[in-house]
Amino acid sequence: MKGRNSLFNSVAYSMPEEGTLFYSKVKPLSKPKAKKEISDAGKDLLSQAKEDVTKNIIKELYRPGAKIGDGGTADALKREKQTGKKVGDRSHEQKAKERASQIRKILSKNPNHPDKTILNKLLNDLENALKGDD
Repeated sequence: MKGRNSLFNSVAYSMPEEGTLFYSKVKPLSKPKAKKEISDAGKDLLSQAKEDVTKNIIKELYRPGAKIGDGGTADALKREKQTGKKVGDRSHEQKAKERASQIRKILSKNPNHPDKTILNKLLNDLENALKGDD
């Protein structure tokens, strides 16, 4: 028969034989993992973006924990093209194509988009990476 302090999950009691009681420590609940932040380049772009759609694109391109180049998809793809190896066990080419297409559509619908400068920068980075340019 086992009982557990479910609130703290720190002690387990067990009675292997009738009348005998002992306890043992159980692995404590894990601490919440520190939230990884996007790179400084991504934070800088986010702080400048005015529209939610632009902010969402930036969050897609600059994921938390990225360590290659400026932490963006374009730099990850450039590294993949240079080395022939995937970054983070995944290819970034499809993602780069999808975001570039999304940005082109946004700019074609609204050539005077409030975040035009940011979107053009992101698009240029993605297109250069897709071509294999540094």
